[in-house]
Order: sequence, then C-alpha cells, then structure tokens
Amino acid sequence: MAYCTNCGAQIREGAYACLNCGKIYRADPYAKNPVVYTNNNTKTLGVLSIIFGASGFWPLIFIGSITGFILALIGLKDPYAKHKKLSQIGLGLSIGSFSFYAFFLIVGIIAYL
Repeated sequence: MAYCTNCGAQIREGAYACLNCGKIYRADPYAKNPVVYTNNNTKTLGVLSIIFGASGFWPLIFIGSITGFILALIGLKDPYAKHKKLSQIGLGLSIGSFSFYAFFLIVGIIAYL
C-alpha cells in the first residue's frame, strides 16, 4: 500500500487520487512512491500580486493595480496551484487599489467642474 504525501492516508493500488484529501497523482498509480504534481510557482505569483496590488494604492497607482490583478488571475487559474490564498489576497488588494484610484479620479473630475 502507498500513502498520500499530502494527508498520509492509505492509497489503494490503481488509484489516481487520494480519496481522503483529493490530491491527484500524475505518476504510475502502481509505483511504490507516487509523484505528486504541484505548482510551487504560484507562491511567487501570489506574493507579486500582493506587492503590486498594495503598491497600487500609492507608488504605482494604476499600473500596480492592473499588474497585481493580472498576476493574481494567473495564480488563481492554475488547477494545481498550491498557494491560491496568496493570489486571492493580491486580487483583493488590486481591486481595492483600483477602486480607490477610480474613486479619487471621479472626485477630482467633479471638483474640477
């Protein structure tokens, strides 16, 4: 019997996924130590989306918001992403900073008229 590398539950022979946690195994299911495919690059995407989303509030105003938004969407789209929570935070910051920018742009235009 093999054991899941994610939760430690037993995996029966021939299984392509752990029935306990849902972790999908891409290697030969009959192998002694199945290999799990996870994308660790999403941590970098998530952290960058947080940085750009937060910097969209002041130093990079519009560009930071858009860049953080795009990076967050890329990080959330990957089905094997391990760090989706970071991308969700970055997406929230990007939307918040863009809304902040749009609000003050509208207030500035109204004040100018």
